[in-house]
Order: sequence, then structure tokens, then C-alpha cells
Amino acid sequence: FTAKPSGTKVTGYIYNKDVKDHRYDIVGKKLKLEYASSDEHLFPRAWDSDNSQGHVDFYENVLGLSPGETPTFFDGMKYFFQWQLDWMYFRYFMWNFSGRQNDLQGLGNVRDGNWITGIPFIDNLRLGDQSKMPESLKNNKAHNKLYMLPLLLGICGFFFQLNRDKKRTLAVFILFFFSGIAIILYLNQALPQPRERDYSYVGSFYAFAIFIGLGVLSIYNFIKNKLIKNSGTAAVVVAGVICLLAVPVLMCSQEWNDHDRHHKTLARDIAEDYLNSCKKNAILFTGGDNDTYPLWYAQEVENVRPDIRIIITTLLGTDWFINQLKEKVNESAPIEMDWPTEKYIGSKRDYLYYVGDKLASDKYYNLADVLHFTDSNDPNAKIVLPNTNDTMSYVPTQNFSIPVDKQQVIQDSLVSPADTAYIVPKVIFQDKLSAFQKNDLAELHIIAANHWKRPVYFTSPSLSQGLSDYTEDDGLTYRLVPYLNPADTLNPGLGNINTSQMYNVIMHEFKFGGAQIPGTYFDEPNRRELYYLRSAFARLGIALAAQDKKDSARQVLEYGNKEILAANYPYGMTSSNNIDDYTSMLYAQACYMAGDFTLGKTIADAVMADCTQQLTFYNSLSQDQFTGDLQQEARAAQYILGRLQMIQQEFGPKAATPSRPGNPVMKNDTGENPGGKKK
Repeated sequence: FTAKPSGTKVTGYIYNKDVKDHRYDIVGKKLKLEYASSDEHLFPRAWDSDNSQGHVDFYENVLGLSPGETPTFFDGMKYFFQWQLDWMYFRYFMWNFSGRQNDLQGLGNVRDGNWITGIPFIDNLRLGDQSKMPESLKNNKAHNKLYMLPLLLGICGFFFQLNRDKKRTLAVFILFFFSGIAIILYLNQALPQPRERDYSYVGSFYAFAIFIGLGVLSIYNFIKNKLIKNSGTAAVVVAGVICLLAVPVLMCSQEWNDHDRHHKTLARDIAEDYLNSCKKNAILFTGGDNDTYPLWYAQEVENVRPDIRIIITTLLGTDWFINQLKEKVNESAPIEMDWPTEKYIGSKRDYLYYVGDKLASDKYYNLADVLHFTDSNDPNAKIVLPNTNDTMSYVPTQNFSIPVDKQQVIQDSLVSPADTAYIVPKVIFQDKLSAFQKNDLAELHIIAANHWKRPVYFTSPSLSQGLSDYTEDDGLTYRLVPYLNPADTLNPGLGNINTSQMYNVIMHEFKFGGAQIPGTYFDEPNRRELYYLRSAFARLGIALAAQDKKDSARQVLEYGNKEILAANYPYGMTSSNNIDDYTSMLYAQACYMAGDFTLGKTIADAVMADCTQQLTFYNSLSQDQFTGDLQQEARAAQYILGRLQMIQQEFGPKAATPSRPGNPVMKNDTGENPGGKKK
């Protein structure tokens, strides 16, 4: 991963079909990076130099390398055995045939997602005292104790077949190997991964299940020959009952509840919640698959909000997707984009470097003008690439502005009447990228060419290319608006909230995917979606209470408590970065601010109990087990405990009327502004 490319080699060409002239035109080259021979290693494992997902940091951390230090062959072997084989395969294998700690995505600590046996002295030796784990993890439905019985029965079956039929044993083992360990060898995965990858190796788990089936014969054979001699029928009955109870019945009793999908419609419902949070004819920028696939389903299958154009930022780097945006889809008009096809087709403008020595760094430049500059054929708009005679376009600034036609945005009802006084003449923002990829450029082209004609939304402010200060929370989505978010010193990051719009969406449009039905199981990826819903309730509750709309705030908070049952998604829930407890803390604060002290105390008690249990578990760990990430979790838990105490003191029933510095300026239920002004 420390290797630096020494050049590129053309391996072929990229073609585009000209439908009109019935021919294929060359629109780019297929390039392969070349490296110095000194950078090439036998069986390279720690290879990925892209640190956008923390891969470089992970390599350096687990291998004990200094920044920029080249890994040796033995470092690669350590990574291969400890992380690729053990963590990314053997752990998943043991989930299925030994037991699983919980459904939290693990990255090597003793708390999250390990395999267990269910036998205390074995698990406690490896993972610390499991009896001191937080209740939210001990009672996690994915906490499955299989006592290694499926594993042992499969091992018995393997040796039973091996002693009788080596040829067929080899055939099953080859299936096991090539659908499991061989995939590890081939994929050469870096860590961390966006999600657990156990599904990649399900073929090998099937193969091992063949050995489990043969293990029943081995038990029968043992009983027949050693225990109940000369009684084949009795041996069959005894072996069948023992194996049935020891493996499938045990597995069913432990694992049924975390594989049960009854009543769960979260993917569909969260998609509808996103869509219904948008105004008519909106443009909605989304991130990866978890956002996009449910949205496509909702529109294409159930015909929900076909007026909205969904734009996937990860696909914006392809010419075919950009071309599709220029066409009408369902009831959505074509996307206006002042970007000629010949400027982005094929490999053109896959990336442009930022070169910052051409323009003043303290000024902001019209976004449309900058983008036109990057499309120019003028030699002055090019840079010469190092060690070559080739030239390429570049981005001359990271400081952009978007002009705002105040009368037009008011006429198009993109800004509510209460906010018209805060409209700025131009939106100024920074997009601090060292290299702008094609999808970055395409998104900026869309925003620049829109001229505030259609509402622009993001499923997350992180997708807004540096425009997050100009986004407004309309439900689950964030709308681009021509005024700044207010500052909030008590709740940094709460942001600007359109309480009128958000109240209507949450109370009348939101669906909850089965969270309102007792017994519905939501695993960690599901809980991330429920976190967005619960966070929306908390933000709106705080906003309404800050505007002295306490009746409305209580209605919202009690509705959220009813529709997202604590039994399905606990308020006190141990999770990565303590994000669930933090959100519940905000929910408790909203309740206290709204005067709903009973619900507020219930939530606060649950969160404080979970954080206290976390600290108890961390204190029980050895120095080696109390890793850096768990130390960070402990600090977060301590912060939440202190913050909750402060909230109860300030907003509790015995507190005086609080004086909140830096209250957020947000619209109330009727769209009126309660006073103050936006920055």
C-alpha cells in the first residue's frame, strides 16, 4: 500500500456506440498502473493505498507500522492469517457452528461480533467476563449459544467419511475450500469493510453442513458398535434423537428469533419516508446501495412519488448514468445540466486535480464559471502532467459561489415566507478536494445548472459537496436553501429545521417498518435506519420546545415512543461510537424541554444504565483487551452520563426556567419565525 506508481500502461481502449452512425468511437484508454520492481512482493496482502475508508490507517495500526513504512512479506503473512483468514472467514464460520456474541459489526475488539461457544470459561478467557456485558448485548437476539455442537458433529462426519471414502471426502472438501478459503485468497480484502461479509462464504457453510449430515451416521455407527450392539433400529432412534436435539433443535431455539423477518418492512418504509420528506419535482442525491435500492423499489414497483429524480452519487462517475439524467423518467422531467456529452464521455474527466496557485485563495468564484473553465480547450486552462508531455484540465479553486435570485426563489415557493428576509444574494461554500472525480464534477454541474428551479435534497449532509451549512432538515432529507444554518451552542450540529414541514411529514407521512409491532427484530444495519427516524423525532422535539411549542413537541415525542417501541429498539443500546445512546440522550433532552418528565426520565434511566454497564464491562477487561476503540467508547459513555445529568439539572421538573445561550432559530408549526435572525 506504500508503493507509488511509476507510470501507466495502455492495455486497451474504451468505446462508445454511435447509434446514429452505427459505429463505435474510441472515447478513452484503458490504463494499468505500473510499479517499480522493488515495490513488487510475493503474495501481497496489505495492498490498498486508498485511505478513504481507513484501510491505510488499519494496516499501519494492526501491523505496527510507522506512517509510510513499507510492510514486509512477514507483515503480509500476519495480516493474511490474523485478519483475512481468522477474522474475515473463521469468525464467520464459527458464528454458524459454534455461536455468536451479538450482531454488532466487529473490528477486532472483545465486545463486538465475535464467535463464542456459550461455555463461560472458554469465552471469558478469550473475550473477558461475558457476564458483565451490557444487558442490551446480553439480550441481543443474535446472542446465540451453540456450544460448538454443530462444529463437533461436522468434524465427526468429516473423519467418518474420510475413513470410508477418501475420494468423496476430497470432493466435499474441495467444495468447502473453494467456496470459502479460496475466496479469501482471491478477494484479498482490506479492512475495515462497510458491513460484515459472511454471506460471501455461504457455499462453504453448505459444504460443512454435508459433513454434519454425515456426522449423524458417525454417531449412529458409534452407538451401534459400542453402546447398543446388534440393535440397528435402536441405534437409529437414539442417534436420531441425540443429533436432532443437539444440533437442529438447539440452532432453531437460539437462532430463529434473529432470522425471523415477520412484520419487518423497514426497507420499503424508510424509502417512502425519504421520498415523502421531499417537495414536488425534487432532485434527491443519495449515497450507496442501502439508500438507493429501496428508493428504486418504492418508485418503480409501488409508484411512490414518481415525480422525484433519484441521483446516486456513486454512479455519477459513469457517462451512461449522466446521459440517463438528461432524459425524462416516470414523472420527473430531465435534469438540466450544462455539460456537453463530449466533455465527460468515456474516461474524459474521470478526475481533475485542484491546482490552487492560479486564483486568490480568499475569494469565492461563480461555480458555473469555474465549471466552464474546467471544460475549456484553452491551453491556459490546462496543466502539464509530471514526467510527460500530456496536458489535462484542472480545477483552479476550492471556493465557490452560487448566485441567488431572491424574487425567483420566493415566486417558486422554495423558501417559506417567514424566511425570505434571510435569503443571501449568493451562497458561498468550500469543496476541499485535492482531486475532483467525475461524480463530484457532475453533482456540481447539476447544482449550478438548476438555478434554484427544482428543490435539491440530500439523504445526508455529507453528500452536499461542502454545502451542508446551507441545508435545512425537512424530515429525513436535507434541502438545499439560500440561507445559512443557525449555530446552536447546546446542540452543535442540530442545524436548521423546517418545523412546519417536518411536523407534517413525521406525524402524517412517516412509516416505521414494523418497529411499532411487538417482537419485530432489527439487526444492526436496520437499527441504523431506525436511528435516523428516532433522531428526526428528537431534533424536531428540541426545535419545537425551543420555540415554546411544548404541546406539539410532546405530541411528536410520544408518537415516536409509540411507533418505535423500546422493546424493538432499546433507548439504552450499546453500539459503535455510542451513537444510539447519544441519540436517545437527545430524545430525553427533548422530553425534558417539552415538559414530558415521565418519558424523559424513562429514557434517561435506560441510557444511563447502559452506559454504566458499558463502563463496568470495560473496567473488568485486561490491559490488552481494553483496546483503543473501547477506550474511545468508554469516554463517549462517560460524556453521555455527564450530559444527561446536566440535562436533568437544567430542564428537569425542579429546574428554573432555563436560559439557553445560542438557542437555534427555527420556524414554528405555523411557519412563523419566533424571533431573532439567521446568520
